[in-house]
Amino acid sequence: MRIIPGQIRDARGIAQVYLEAFPDSAAFYFPNKPPERLVQAVKCGFELLFLLGAQATVALDSDGTVTGYCVFSAAAQSRPRQSWRKLVATGLRALGNLSAPELAKLVYGRILFRTHFRLKDKLPPEGGRIISIAVSTRYQGRGLGRKLLTQALSEIGPVPVLLEVRANNASARALYRSCGFRSYGTTRDGLGMWLVMARPAADGAKDPVSP
Repeated sequence: MRIIPGQIRDARGIAQVYLEAFPDSAAFYFPNKPPERLVQAVKCGFELLFLLGAQATVALDSDGTVTGYCVFSAAAQSRPRQSWRKLVATGLRALGNLSAPELAKLVYGRILFRTHFRLKDKLPPEGGRIISIAVSTRYQGRGLGRKLLTQALSEIGPVPVLLEVRANNASARALYRSCGFRSYGTTRDGLGMWLVMARPAADGAKDPVSP
């Protein structure tokens, strides 16, 4: 098993792992969608994340198949310059793979997510973010998720890192807590509750929004 930096060309493999790891989300947002159209829709979403500056660590098996990933962003790292043409083309492809009801459900879910933030403590300034992390069901329980997360946190550096995780995902919550994250509040979408978590900056680290 190799863990290497992810590239936009890995978006399809990442999408397949996402759909395998989170079937409830796929079934809720994309009911009855043909499998290949579903993979294409999620693939376009991850391609957009890469084009907008997200990074990734990916795990590959001996055949080069993606078996796990962690997509993340880091405020201090430079963003690659992308042409508007490429961004627009990818965005249009993403929309082309969505029906009107699917798009409406996704938009409504994001509105719920943004408007139901309830914080019990003030979040630290965002120095990085874990956007999405998943491991193929064939490799779960072997510590691969921890390796991917640890590598991503190393790339981000000793700054505050934020994430959201579904409240019913006990294994992910335990992993995050063991890596220094704690709960700051909750939010929700159409599928239920999320925990808002953050790992504070390491002692002596600079505020990511400071000059």
